[in-house]
Amino acid sequence: MLAIAAVSAILCFGFKTFIRTFAVRGFQLAVLAVGLSSLFALWWVLSAKSFDSLLAGAPLPAEEAAVAMLDKTVFFMVEYVGVLGWIDTLPPPAAVYAWVLGFGAMLFLAFTARPVRGRWVMALLALTVIVVPAALQASSSETLGWIWQGRYTLAMVVTLILAAGVTTRFRRFRITPWTKSMVRWGLVLGALAHFYVFMEGLRRYTIGVMDHVNWTEMFQPEWQPPGTWQVLAVAYLVLLAVSGTLLYRLLTAPAWQSRLAAPAPAARPAEHSHSG
Repeated sequence: MLAIAAVSAILCFGFKTFIRTFAVRGFQLAVLAVGLSSLFALWWVLSAKSFDSLLAGAPLPAEEAAVAMLDKTVFFMVEYVGVLGWIDTLPPPAAVYAWVLGFGAMLFLAFTARPVRGRWVMALLALTVIVVPAALQASSSETLGWIWQGRYTLAMVVTLILAAGVTTRFRRFRITPWTKSMVRWGLVLGALAHFYVFMEGLRRYTIGVMDHVNWTEMFQPEWQPPGTWQVLAVAYLVLLAVSGTLLYRLLTAPAWQSRLAAPAPAARPAEHSHSG
């Protein structure tokens, strides 16, 4: 995945710019942090013998697994948003629709952006999101059966989202009452979707998996998280409100606009005394 991200960066900015980035102190620290965390994760997997504890399912022919994965590509988008518990609690459809709406708009803007070379990056990453999971599942299906989950694709999806932002960086975004309203209601929709998923998770863990919808049962929970679910719900709602407000200010009042102050008056030339 790191190799794909590096290739995407080269396609976006060019090889020389990519090499010059390694001289930036912050980039060096970021690469070091990612490298160390990756090595630690690899060490943990090997030392804990995680591969020995995989629950093998019914063997599945590789070609059948690959076709099934390709067919379920869009289905796995639900797990990008979040499937809770033991993959037994789907996110609310309204939250999924909100994410699909935003995801689709992002892809539309990126694939129609200029310069055109940014579209090649998007095409590469979109192909990665589709092909790599199918290849990985097919390579292990005959020994482990079906193992893939949508969350395994998140690293590739996040890279795709970041690339979409880079690709559309030259698209002009004018601050008008209409764009402010669009940003404001988009953030409200996203916050409500997140809060809905969070509440669905709290309900799943406080009263268990239910075959009916009854939110009032949460007030007589079988289990309470630290601080009670009510406190966590309010805290999360406040966090979403503060984050949304800060993001709205960032998007509608860019830093460069605040710097457009009247130029300071030119200083008068110093007067020199002449002796004569």
